[in-house]
Amino acid sequence: MNLYELKLLTNLFLLLFLFSCDVKEKYKDPLLDFEKTELVISTPIHSSESIFKANDMLMIGDHLIIHDPELDYIYKILDISNDIFVKKFGKRGEGPCELTPLSFINRVGGSSLGIYLGSNQSYQEYNIEDILGADGDSQCEAMTYRFENFHLNFAKIDSCFSIGYGMYDQPYVLIYGNQIVQNVGDFPFRSEFANTSNGSLAMAYQPRLIKHPIESRVLSTARYSFDMDFLELDKNNELQIYNKLHFWPPDFEDSSGSGEVSAAIKGDNRFGNLHTSVSENFIYVLFSDQPWNYQNPQKSNLILVYDWNGNSIKVLVDIPTKVPHRSAQKFAINSGAKVAS
Repeated sequence: MNLYELKLLTNLFLLLFLFSCDVKEKYKDPLLDFEKTELVISTPIHSSESIFKANDMLMIGDHLIIHDPELDYIYKILDISNDIFVKKFGKRGEGPCELTPLSFINRVGGSSLGIYLGSNQSYQEYNIEDILGADGDSQCEAMTYRFENFHLNFAKIDSCFSIGYGMYDQPYVLIYGNQIVQNVGDFPFRSEFANTSNGSLAMAYQPRLIKHPIESRVLSTARYSFDMDFLELDKNNELQIYNKLHFWPPDFEDSSGSGEVSAAIKGDNRFGNLHTSVSENFIYVLFSDQPWNYQNPQKSNLILVYDWNGNSIKVLVDIPTKVPHRSAQKFAINSGAKVAS
């Protein structure tokens, strides 16, 4: 072990100590659930120089799909195996098979991906092979949803059912076709927000819904706190929360009023989960418990690994090569657990 690796491990143990000794004592420390720590070595890929800002990433096979909005297109594709930039896709606009920056990408199954557009409550599906093979702009399978309430996020769970998250009586809804058929769940630490509306809490948590690569399961992971719900569609076609990992709530100011719903995240807030990627067997969380202090992007070299039952597996400590002070902002995992960051 060289001096740099020893320094990283020392910092990790110091982080564990500080977390358990400061004001966060009232909440559970997620790092204490892990017994195994493993050093991993990351190497920057040259094709990433084509990326201006990776807001989100998803790997399908060896292709990394990156949300990096420009004036003409919203997404970019890299071939990780060959370390090359492949193409842009997702023409910017409001027309058929066009996208806006407020979009969320997810797996559908096989080589297909789904994109939810929050701006107009629409959902599009693409096949990665069709995108790669198209000379011009790719065609999509588009569906438009119109609901009484606005979905903050959406994920298709199988060919018939979808999950929505928004300002409802309960955070999650099960959707059949375009009809809401079930309401599920509650907000983490709800008892601490007795005077806060569900709408404000929905804005404060705003989870990312991440589809399992194969199964009818979805991971809901909060953007502004370290809280995860594990959802699945059971054999009776009912949505169940089969596990929960709730560590601390978001620190925010409820600034709702005059018919508007708003939650302002405070500078002392600890995001916990900076980004999450999944494979068929595991969930990888880029973790930080430090106050964000209004600084973006946030970075970390700690990746917490869970299985799809919520069991703590190990902590990966990233040791980047060539760039000693580099740490990850986002990363993606494919089914073979190949990492791109």
